[in-house]
Amino acid sequence: MKRFYFRTVSLFLTLAMIFSITTCAPFSVSAIAYQISQDGKWKYYLSPNPSGSEYDPKVLTVSEYLGTDTEVSVPAEIDGTDVYQVSDDAFNGKIITELTYPDTLTLKLSDEFDRSNLTYVSMPANQTEIVDKTFMGAFKLTEVVMPEKAETVGDYAFFDCRSLRSITLPKTLEDIGEYAFWNCTSLESVVIPSDVTEFGVNCFPKTTSVLCDHNPDAVQWFKENGYRVMSVSDFTYKVVSRGSDIFAYITGYTGSETDIYIPNSLDGYQVMGFYPYAFREKDFTDVQIGEGIPVLGVRIFEKCRQLT
Repeated sequence: MKRFYFRTVSLFLTLAMIFSITTCAPFSVSAIAYQISQDGKWKYYLSPNPSGSEYDPKVLTVSEYLGTDTEVSVPAEIDGTDVYQVSDDAFNGKIITELTYPDTLTLKLSDEFDRSNLTYVSMPANQTEIVDKTFMGAFKLTEVVMPEKAETVGDYAFFDCRSLRSITLPKTLEDIGEYAFWNCTSLESVVIPSDVTEFGVNCFPKTTSVLCDHNPDAVQWFKENGYRVMSVSDFTYKVVSRGSDIFAYITGYTGSETDIYIPNSLDGYQVMGFYPYAFREKDFTDVQIGEGIPVLGVRIFEKCRQLT
């Protein structure tokens, strides 16, 4: 009797499951409808606008670069529709030497993208964060146009960019991650903006000269961590106009460092030379002059007896 009861219950449950499956609405997954741009260079798809805008109900996402050019400019629009985003893996498997993004997008690259051929990158002006490892291993990279509104440079963001000779950090920057520029062995100097308050360990090579833009906390941190560091306020200068151009001429040095780096710009003015006797009788033991400064002036280092 019990055996018959259990079999009856089992049969009833099985029939109930079959009934529920056959009466429920079928579940379907809509496939992404990929399209190719008219110039044949971009594979993309349209999807509902996450903001719910009625004016722009669809947004365009670039999924893959199909071209063969090594110098690539990502378009702000494709076939009349604004580009909303570019997939991280859009350039995987491609040889790219120059990469330019419009200001309306955010640049992100997947770990699988081969960065070793990059020599030039122009990032979107409105991008606020350069994420971890963005350009790690781009050892041929010589020039980067940084985002004007960047607040954070992530960990290892430019790690091992050995050909990078200079970098202009935006005034909006607040945080430089650990090893962000480590092993950038060609980076002779860098100016730290006034609002940077967070510094990761070994964020720059110890061979890089650090100039802090009215940022005493940064001066203290870099000194404590073994860097050659100076402050913009250590240099005195006069502004000289030449037509529509304005230049700075250094008149003196008020700091206490003996191993110094002379920057090629001060407070946004290009340094074009020195007043006579600008560094007279200073106890300098070593002086490094920023790239592009013409050494103009009379007896600039007069009686700097420890210089050889």
